[in-house]
Amino acid sequence: MLSTLDIAVVDLIFLGSVLVSESSGAQLLGLDTLPIQQIIEALHDGVVVIDSDGMIVYANSAYTRILNVPVNRVLGRNMREVQPEARGLRVIETGQPVLRDAFYLKELGADVVVSSTPIFKDSNIVGAVTIFRTSEELLELYGAYRRAHGLVDYYKSLSTPNNGVEGFAEVIGRSPAILECVRLANLVAQTDATVLLTGENGTGKEVFAQSIHKASKRSNKPFIAVNSGAIPDTLLESELFGFDSGAFTGAAKGGKLGKFELAHHGTLFLDEVGDMSQAMQAKLLRALQNHEIEKVGGTRVVRLDVRVIAATNANLEEKIADGSFREDLFYRLNVFPIRLPLLNERRDDIPRLAQHFLNQCCNLYQKRIVLAPDSLEALLNANWLGNVRQLRNVIERAVIVSDGGVLMPEDFRNWLHPSQDEDNPSAKSAPRLEDEIRGLERKAYETAIASNGGNKSKAMAQLGVSRRTFYKRLRDLGIR
Repeated sequence: MLSTLDIAVVDLIFLGSVLVSESSGAQLLGLDTLPIQQIIEALHDGVVVIDSDGMIVYANSAYTRILNVPVNRVLGRNMREVQPEARGLRVIETGQPVLRDAFYLKELGADVVVSSTPIFKDSNIVGAVTIFRTSEELLELYGAYRRAHGLVDYYKSLSTPNNGVEGFAEVIGRSPAILECVRLANLVAQTDATVLLTGENGTGKEVFAQSIHKASKRSNKPFIAVNSGAIPDTLLESELFGFDSGAFTGAAKGGKLGKFELAHHGTLFLDEVGDMSQAMQAKLLRALQNHEIEKVGGTRVVRLDVRVIAATNANLEEKIADGSFREDLFYRLNVFPIRLPLLNERRDDIPRLAQHFLNQCCNLYQKRIVLAPDSLEALLNANWLGNVRQLRNVIERAVIVSDGGVLMPEDFRNWLHPSQDEDNPSAKSAPRLEDEIRGLERKAYETAIASNGGNKSKAMAQLGVSRRTFYKRLRDLGIR
């Protein structure tokens, strides 16, 4: 395959110059060769020139490098002895150029791509110039070309606006699943309604909570977050409601404001609300119902204006069934539910998320790194058990260990879980026994519910399972 530079060189020779080595004794035909020779010597392609008798009068450094022979072994020899199948010999016989001809070169033991052009002087053929490159080098060149253009297309695709909703700039993605969540969140942000965000760990519940706050009329007021699952129950009450001076041994003089008071006129985000004890659930229910709290050790009721956004990765309906979560609190929290999708359910967002996290990590660690398209394909094919949080961690680790300017697939491989189909290619053609059993069980549950007109108590009795088991299997089987 001739490059623009290659064609320019061929044209110069075609106009009447034949390059020869000083040791060959041949003379230049009509043009000072030094600038042209310097250009040809710089080419990565092999270049060889023969005269009308087939004698080799010039070979550049790349020609001898590719063939692994010294230049003095080829200059002055007839091409018919060196390589009887050389395309240049055909050209001086026919006067017709041979362009981009691929064939197996026995002397080299490799496939090559050759272009050979006749050299004319006064309408007579005086020789031929041949340019060639191994197919391996061409494939490498094509790979570099594809990667470069892939990066350009990739970055262009990421330059479009994110979701176009004011206040939700931190919610990265444009997949239908995430855009529907943004639409619902933006609607409820204009109200003071309590929101319940559900979804597995790492799906971005706190990001959504902050975005709802930013898009609301309370945006210039405090946003206070509490992780209910990370605080021991003995401390959670004072953390939420505060305490008065002398409420307990070691209590700070003057008492302490709780998170509810700190969020007055703003938003309180209660994460992992499903992990609260029954006692704490009762006190939280009172705060939500009456919009008032009572501090630990205090006697005064404090009225507050707080918008509550709760989040959990637990199935609260199942916890209600087994008695570990209050049904009245669930309905108080579940005024406006939003379920955040798994990352595996919104794979279209992986490129945008990956670039977002890459930009963050490059700024954090003061590096300049881009993501190769092949790496993007590896990320798209991975099984993201840890959702968006796992993707961010994988990107950050790769940036930390990278010593180059491009993240390649091998930079991620040790940290990625393959998708089910990639991990088990025969999964589609040979279903496992447990999948067959799961399908039968799902059908039994759906039939029981349908045949009883949606009455779950009757469905439980028909199936012969407890309430706790019934709701657990509904969740495990994906039945809504």
